[in-house]
Amino acid sequence: MNEIGFYCLSYKNKKQEQIEKVFNALNIKANIHSGVEVTDNRLDQNTKRCWSICYGHLDMINTFYNSEYKYGIFCEDDIIIRNDFTKHLPSIIENFNDLKLDILLLGYLCENPIDTYCNFPLMKESPPFKYLGYPEELWGTQLYLISKSHAHNILNKYNSDYANKTIDDKSLKPFASDWTITKEGNRALIYPLIAIENKNDDPREYAWQRCHISCYNFSYDKNLFDNHSTPL
Repeated sequence: MNEIGFYCLSYKNKKQEQIEKVFNALNIKANIHSGVEVTDNRLDQNTKRCWSICYGHLDMINTFYNSEYKYGIFCEDDIIIRNDFTKHLPSIIENFNDLKLDILLLGYLCENPIDTYCNFPLMKESPPFKYLGYPEELWGTQLYLISKSHAHNILNKYNSDYANKTIDDKSLKPFASDWTITKEGNRALIYPLIAIENKNDDPREYAWQRCHISCYNFSYDKNLFDNHSTPL
């Protein structure tokens, strides 16, 4: 644990209180990043929210890169984490190194079993988890682990120059955390998930929200997440 830095992106709202409860229940000391304000001069006026989130992730990664930690674990503030996460963390790090990974997704959007699909090739089985490759289409930066070298590569590639180029050059990957941080290097995901996005029963019927609730319902198990699963 002394080699691992934990970082969370939160915007000083009630979600921050909830994610702090999650980390406290796991006895994890996390660095809370307060986010990137919409007045930040790095943001394009037409893409403020998306760029703000992406720069928030990159700012956390930069903090990790300039720290003493060997590994960085990053998350957003609307998740819950398995009760036994820290118990499995040493073996997760061991498998991360054994597979020579740059990034390992510990939380992502998942509505159905994925370990039988050919576009999620099995890389290693280490009960109770499987380590699978994943396609470009996979979405989600709920919780992920990266190496120091991957942090360096991400920061070098996806800087403000890259973000500005995406405005006119549509052949570039969008400047969004899901398409940048999670799509580079030797990558894998862990299944079943370590973290899931917390359920938020907003009465507005947004399609994206229905998808997130579906993902929550698929992965939630009260025996695994019951010590800090109060809905937001």
